[in-house]
Amino acid sequence: MFLTIGGMYTLARIQIGIPVQGLKVSIISTALGAFICFAGVLLSKEALLYVFALALLVTMAPILFSFLRNVSQDFPLHPDHLRERLGLLFLIAIGESLIHIVGVLTNTTAGSDYRFFFLIVIFDLALATAYFEGVFSKRKPAHPRLLIGIVFAHFILILGVTAAADEMAIFASTDPGTTEAANAGVFAVAIGLLLIGLTLLEVLINNRLVNLTWAQAALAAVAMIDGLYQIRNGNTQSRIGILLISIAFITWLVMRVAISRRALEVAGRIN
Repeated sequence: MFLTIGGMYTLARIQIGIPVQGLKVSIISTALGAFICFAGVLLSKEALLYVFALALLVTMAPILFSFLRNVSQDFPLHPDHLRERLGLLFLIAIGESLIHIVGVLTNTTAGSDYRFFFLIVIFDLALATAYFEGVFSKRKPAHPRLLIGIVFAHFILILGVTAAADEMAIFASTDPGTTEAANAGVFAVAIGLLLIGLTLLEVLINNRLVNLTWAQAALAAVAMIDGLYQIRNGNTQSRIGILLISIAFITWLVMRVAISRRALEVAGRIN
């Protein structure tokens, strides 16, 4: 994951073709985060959470410090560069989902629940549709603070996509029944991260809060609290709960797309 994010920054730097303050730090810090994760494989399973937390700190702290220090300077990295890379991640996630589905249908994965594999595909498509909708394609004059916020919103989105896809693959590759609270909690936290990232992007690009944005922020808070509670509680959770939160998330995104498209149609008639 950290290597993927670092690669995105590197490709953005190549595409821009000129030095960008803070971008070199972003590339180096994500590489350090990836190295820490690889080193954590040698440690016990109980220490992995602390290793991942350290990797996040090593990755995000230098990026934040560097961008804030250079906030008054020009920042030519347009969000479209990062949007393109995130689109590639969606394609990869969908491709991996299809591979898992083929494995299940050919009975190469014993004890798997194929319904969750199909849900992964629907999950990816729903998120991609909402993300690339017109509400996030509006351009604004380049401003350092705006673009810094967009960069971190992309970072949060990528974390959420990675965690959600990984946890859903774990659910699908285990026997139906109950799921460990840690996995269920991480999945809920991932949903919360996705909603937070989408909310940040909407606020940064549209520069305003509407009722649906407040509702989306509330849903993100509920998902985060539920996920942290599941992780701390330590009890197993029924797969029905995981299925319901997935369907609720997909339904919310579809509703947001429908409402935004309706608003654009009404605005077009008025104009």
